[in-house]
Amino acid sequence: RTMPLPDGRPRRARRGRPPGTLVTVAAEDGSLGCLSDNRADGVIAEHSTLSRHLMAEDVTTEIARVLRPGGRLAMQEVMRGPVEPARYPTPWAIDPSDSFLQDPVDARVLLASAGFREITWLDASDLIQSWAKARIGGSPGAPPLPPMTAFIMPEQCDEAIKNMWRNTAERRIVTIWAVFE
Repeated sequence: RTMPLPDGRPRRARRGRPPGTLVTVAAEDGSLGCLSDNRADGVIAEHSTLSRHLMAEDVTTEIARVLRPGGRLAMQEVMRGPVEPARYPTPWAIDPSDSFLQDPVDARVLLASAGFREITWLDASDLIQSWAKARIGGSPGAPPLPPMTAFIMPEQCDEAIKNMWRNTAERRIVTIWAVFE
């Protein structure tokens, strides 16, 4: 369950939850101030944890702060590919000024400097392309639109989704699946 406050700040998680209880905190700004230090068993960071924040270093430090010793960070992150530049709009940015795509090498260094030990790092771009082709049949030129993307950016939605697939196919972006401790 997601617990954002009306102003977008995450709400404090209730104390006394039994071990293993999943609490989702929507922290759009990268702040996890509602969580105590060394409290979380794990953090799942999806789609744009680093690419939407100019202050990616602050975000990784905040995640490290809330993880208990031995806790894990699992992430799926769109990152800059070897071919530049990316085509815009995309689902995460209307133009390059809104996008802070990390280079995968730099992201690894950033995470290590925040104290994370890499367990798994996988460029999942080809897997995602294969999944999309199997799901929609043929070329992923016009995949079904994710409802939230269509709601947030209706004018650019079709173009953004097409650019995302084209960027992936042209290696302008890569999708990384990684686990850190």
